[in-house]
Amino acid sequence: MKQDTEFGNILERFLDDYMIKLSDGGSIRKPNFESAIKSYKPTKREIKLLRDHFIEVRGEITGAINKTDEDLEHEVLYGQSFDVPDDDDWIVPIGKANILRSGSDVTIVAFSIMVGRALEAADRLAEQGISAEVIDLRSIRPLDSATIVESVKKTSRLVTCEEGFPFAGIGAEIAMQVMEQAFDWLDAPITRVTGKDVPMPYAANLEALALPQIDDIVAAARTTCDGFKG
Repeated sequence: MKQDTEFGNILERFLDDYMIKLSDGGSIRKPNFESAIKSYKPTKREIKLLRDHFIEVRGEITGAINKTDEDLEHEVLYGQSFDVPDDDDWIVPIGKANILRSGSDVTIVAFSIMVGRALEAADRLAEQGISAEVIDLRSIRPLDSATIVESVKKTSRLVTCEEGFPFAGIGAEIAMQVMEQAFDWLDAPITRVTGKDVPMPYAANLEALALPQIDDIVAAARTTCDGFKG
């Protein structure tokens, strides 16, 4: 017990001085190194956990350095290019979600690599007559539940997206907060899109089946809207 207390004190002092930057995520065919620590880290009150989509990673890292936080980046996104503002003072506010696409039929909440997939899913849903609002969480602790709740009050439906396992995941926490704050506005059950609750496979085809894909988001949104679209 004494050692645990000493470690906690050391960690607290360390977090007062440093911003921790780690990689996270799956889909690179290395199951022995797959990491999905996004569900564990937010339970630590002393850590603010950022989950950027790389479009805003520079702004979030700047903000994190100023506040000594932790930034998790999806490894697959390292090989992709994004437009970055030229402003050296550009800072993304920590704890404020970003509405990337407005919609009226269903709210899709995502973070990290799932943001891009959610946007692509929204494009496909638009072709099918479903207007999806896409929210990039940016950070999962602090969680901008106010933005999510206001969106749900408009759309009356919610789909959460994450690569992690379904049990005790981020989507479960979001669903609970929405149930507590906006239950009367829901016209359909909240739907979660997550990774499968299985050990991460090595084979590329099996890995694709284990991780959530664009088609999974489209199917979840359609199920949520079918029979309820007014």
